[in-house]
Amino acid sequence: GGYLGVDIFFVISGFLITSFIFNRLKIKKFNLKEFLIRRSKRLLPTFFVVLFFCLIFSFFIFLPLELIKFSKSLISATFLSSNFFFWLSSGYWDESNSNPLLHTWSLSLEWQFYFIFSILSVFIWNLARKKISILVYLIFFIIFLVSIVLAITFLDRSMSFFLLPFRIYEFLIGSFVYFIIDKKNLIIEKNKNLLS
Repeated sequence: GGYLGVDIFFVISGFLITSFIFNRLKIKKFNLKEFLIRRSKRLLPTFFVVLFFCLIFSFFIFLPLELIKFSKSLISATFLSSNFFFWLSSGYWDESNSNPLLHTWSLSLEWQFYFIFSILSVFIWNLARKKISILVYLIFFIIFLVSIVLAITFLDRSMSFFLLPFRIYEFLIGSFVYFIIDKKNLIIEKNKNLLS
């Protein structure tokens, strides 16, 4: 549907976040608060500048009803929940010409992944360190199958487009690649580029 770039971005993001978290966990230097602050410092300043300029331009461009709708999307984007706003208010194509913040749904989704995955990673690491890759593979396949079944059975296609439960498997593909590359046996070590 023309959104392969977003899908690839989620996979790459999943790989990078997994490698950061687990490489820090291995050396006992992962701190959840520090991780979230680092992500915030990297992404939020530019994000808020974009929100500010969109607000200024929208004030001059939009008619009153459009400005009200834009303001609602601005509030949801500010709290990194715009994927919920766009899911509940309308579909992706309904908004494409009238909302300059439509693209923020993917950043909201990514932040939700950062938060949930980092907490889950620490929990799994403390619970079953030796079996961590098996648990991530298992979680990936369960979520992937459930998301396919739900996407097929639900009539609301925008739900499977905008919400994390239907997209988390893309992030976990990146995690999957990290664990393949991280393994130290010779077969994987020799073929890690092909496998990734």
